[in-house]
Amino acid sequence: GIKIIYGRLDIPRWIQDHTLRMIGCHKRSYSLLAFCGSPKLAHEVHKSKISNDMITAITGHKKHQMEFVSESYGGPSSKSKSKLKGGKVQTRPDEEKQQFGLNAHSDVRYRESA
Repeated sequence: GIKIIYGRLDIPRWIQDHTLRMIGCHKRSYSLLAFCGSPKLAHEVHKSKISNDMITAITGHKKHQMEFVSESYGGPSSKSKSKLKGGKVQTRPDEEKQQFGLNAHSDVRYRESA
């Protein structure tokens, strides 16, 4: 039968488990973590991804990379978002990630609902 589990996804654990599977099965990997949802939850996912990147690098697995892309529709808007052309934000390089030779950019897009 089908097993149904109710609860909230443990995002940090899910990201970590995925990385461990990639390390166990491949010499190198490149994963795309795509997220569509609230800006607040996107921020939490991004923090978990950055933490995972740092652990991966520290443990000597730099050949396993993960990129994060987020789309957020609607929700509360901020003054800074309203000034953006096309609603696209390119983050500045993460200096800590650059020290480890990791992909240091994340692409975050916001689209306000009409």
